[in-house]
Amino acid sequence: HLMLITNPDGRKKAEEGTFWRKNTNNKNGCSNSQKIGVDLNRNFAYKWKCCSGSSSDACASTYRGSSAASEPEIQALQNYVADIFPDQRQNDNNLNSPTNKHATGIA
Repeated sequence: HLMLITNPDGRKKAEEGTFWRKNTNNKNGCSNSQKIGVDLNRNFAYKWKCCSGSSSDACASTYRGSSAASEPEIQALQNYVADIFPDQRQNDNNLNSPTNKHATGIA
């Protein structure tokens, strides 16, 4: 499966000649129209707000969003991948838990 475009509104902004890495969600409190949006690469639920590399500043180019998977693009992508590759680990709350011995596909 290929996901060639997962940020259609950001791509449209980039096609207008602006360097744009975020979506164009303007509901997060950034008053600068040239800096609105959420960096979708930093909005995934897995280890959201962990480590360095993302910002809580809504105007920053690396703004991670108001919460994990807060953006509809990321929700759709995570749901799509989860449908294709269901979690087969025995303990859903522990990401280090091994798969069961009958698991197939990606563990």
